[in-house]
Order: sequence, then structure tokens, then C-alpha cells
Amino acid sequence: MHADPTRRTIVLGPRAHELRAYVGSTACVVLEEMMQRSTGAGDHVVAQVSIRSLASSLGLAKESVAGAVRGLGELGVIQAEQRRSDSGVFQTVS
Repeated sequence: MHADPTRRTIVLGPRAHELRAYVGSTACVVLEEMMQRSTGAGDHVVAQVSIRSLASSLGLAKESVAGAVRGLGELGVIQAEQRRSDSGVFQTVS
């Protein structure tokens, strides 16, 4: 059986509920959605998504998703980058 490089795995340990309690359920759901949309392997996994697209697919308010992404970034779980196109419009968060 060959490994599927597009498949991502989340391993939850016995203390996962503590992390969820600390970051909140919204942040956990946002992280899961980002992982499902990610590409790459090893330590360099990238999810090119926007706050708006995450909010839409999860049925959440943009402000809730933005707060979750900000919180995950502050904890060092993710590193968010905000890019602008040549016209000055913000591009997706990765």
C-alpha cells in the first residue's frame, strides 16, 4: 500500500482536550480545515487560503476565523503570511 501525499493526518493525544480548551473549538476547526487544504510535506506544509474562504466553507464569521488564525499564529502553531498583488489587493493567507 502506498502513502497518499495529498492526505493529511492529525494525531490527537490524551491531552488534546487541553489544547482545544486553551485555543478554543473554532481555532481547532480552522486548523483542521487548513490542514485539509494544505500542500507540501514534512516541516514545510502550506495552506494557501483566505480568511474569507475559510469562513465560507466552515459557515463561520470572518472575524471569528481571523481571530482563530491570529491565535494559532501567536501560539506558533501556524505562520500566517499576508501578501498583496501588484494592484495592492490582499492575496490569500498561507
